[in-house]
Amino acid sequence: MRLSTTLTLAAGAAAIGILSSGILGAEPIRKDKDSEAMQGTWTIESLTLDGNKLPPEQLKNWRRIVERSHATWKNGTETMIELDIKFDPSQKPMTLDSKIATGEDKGKTLLAIYELKDDKLRVCFANLGKPRPTEFSSNPGSGQSLYTAKRVKS
Repeated sequence: MRLSTTLTLAAGAAAIGILSSGILGAEPIRKDKDSEAMQGTWTIESLTLDGNKLPPEQLKNWRRIVERSHATWKNGTETMIELDIKFDPSQKPMTLDSKIATGEDKGKTLLAIYELKDDKLRVCFANLGKPRPTEFSSNPGSGQSLYTAKRVKS
């Protein structure tokens, strides 16, 4: 799989975050609260691309950085991809659209679902041109990818 495709898929979630999200809980979800919850830097704990799990050592320097409605995925100091993000916490599961802002797929949108619990984020996104996932899974040939991220404490 080409690196740019891997990066596109990884970032779509975020969503990469990447990639604003809602907080699960009893109180009503407010977009300002959701946006605040997703800001900052996240480490990528796991990433499965269309059923193929990337080894942890490959992800050790990956970061998803969210500033307002923009997400940047980095590997160390190298920027892998940038995304403009829009989310809808009123949907079940909550939805995330990530418009690719850089590279060969600029302008295309990745469709995803997400959940945020405390400082853990889980995102399942569809490969470009595929429908939005309805469950958090990534099996071979599914056209879906799944990642988990953990907030970096300041």
